Amino acid sequence: MTKLDTLDIESYPVALLDGSLPNGGYVPNTPIYGVDCRNFLNEARSPVNEPTLTILDKSTQTTFLIENVLSPDEADTFVKITEMLGFRPEAPGLQTPPGMRQNMTVHWVTTMEIMATIYARIVQFLPPKLDGQELYPNLSQRINTYRYEEDDVFKPHIDGAWPGYSLNEEHKSMVQWGNALSKLSMIIYLTGVEDGVKGGETILFNSTKPHFKITPKKGRALIFRHGDSPNTVLHKGSQITGNQKKYVARINVMYDLVVSSP
Repeated sequence: MTKLDTLDIESYPVALLDGSLPNGGYVPNTPIYGVDCRNFLNEARSPVNEPTLTILDKSTQTTFLIENVLSPDEADTFVKITEMLGFRPEAPGLQTPPGMRQNMTVHWVTTMEIMATIYARIVQFLPPKLDGQELYPNLSQRINTYRYEEDDVFKPHIDGAWPGYSLNEEHKSMVQWGNALSKLSMIIYLTGVEDGVKGGETILFNSTKPHFKITPKKGRALIFRHGDSPNTVLHKGSQITGNQKKYVARINVMYDLVVSSP
């Protein structure tokens, strides 16, 4: 098991934004944290198995699962980092209607080395071009992490498109990218049925009817379209029915803003 005290972790606020509360209202100066640590991926005791792809929606090829994006030890380390940062009800920079998001959250920006390792594991499965725009060679380094406890839900919603974010050269502030925009959400399950999570399935809707029901499985990634697209996926996080917490991380898959030639 990776220990946090061996990673030489530094964490500090790199941005302060209005944070939306689950039942309405905002908290000013809600932090997004910078997390500077050694690249612990590939160092965990339990090795990462070869990632595998399952395409869920063959008509679009943009809704799919990738297994083994993180090893169990790596997922556990992500959870420990987020608990160290501290979960809170307010979500910085998010705007959700009152009652839609019922969970706790912490948002953070990690180093390029960590995100490059994840990117290398999944790039073979990502669409090389969407809407005439090329896959960007990096994932956004901002990680929106959510903790669901008993009875928590995230009601049906569509994820918005985001610019990419990273840390500046000194790793002390958050930098917004100007040359890329996200087109795909990647939801990585940091805990799952192996940990005793009950409920908490991600439901993907086809029109108004449930289309796919995704069980939380540690290290699994669910990827789907978001933003302003005909293939954008309406989805929800189902209610947690037991006392074991579910942790997930949303990471944005980026595409170049420039439309390339056919």
